[in-house]
Amino acid sequence: GVYSSFSMATQLMEYPIQEAFNTEDFKLRLGDNVKFYFGEKPANVSGQVIAISKVRRKTMRNKEDPCAWALLSSLLKMKEEALKRNSHIVVNVASNYKDNRIMSKENYQCAVGAMAVEVALRGEILEPSAVIQAGSPYSTDSYPADSGAGENREPEGRTESSCPK
Repeated sequence: GVYSSFSMATQLMEYPIQEAFNTEDFKLRLGDNVKFYFGEKPANVSGQVIAISKVRRKTMRNKEDPCAWALLSSLLKMKEEALKRNSHIVVNVASNYKDNRIMSKENYQCAVGAMAVEVALRGEILEPSAVIQAGSPYSTDSYPADSGAGENREPEGRTESSCPK
């Protein structure tokens, strides 16, 4: 089956998070009512952790951009878990393949096998009263990035310059 061929020659690859979030598919399907903070929780976000969300999504390699698809699928599940708890903030989102937690603000891991790919994530859902203080230097760390002006999203712009490489 898929599982045996999957584990034989699985390669762990890294892909840029922002690239996935820039696609129309992500913008349309994920929306922006839940914010995801990859890597360490920024100082401007405060609130108690009320749940740990661990999600794993596999897809066949014949999809277009299968790793981004598995990432989106994982985040949609995480979003569902957050909304069930009336939360709109998930922090410390990390790649979590085989329970090996890798924190990164820039990249996510995708396990690429012969037939299928898998993305595993772990995140911490904050209480409904959690807040993101506006005007802090960290506001561009969230995914989707804050546009600052309602639906007026610029395709390129200020988010690039504030990301340290």
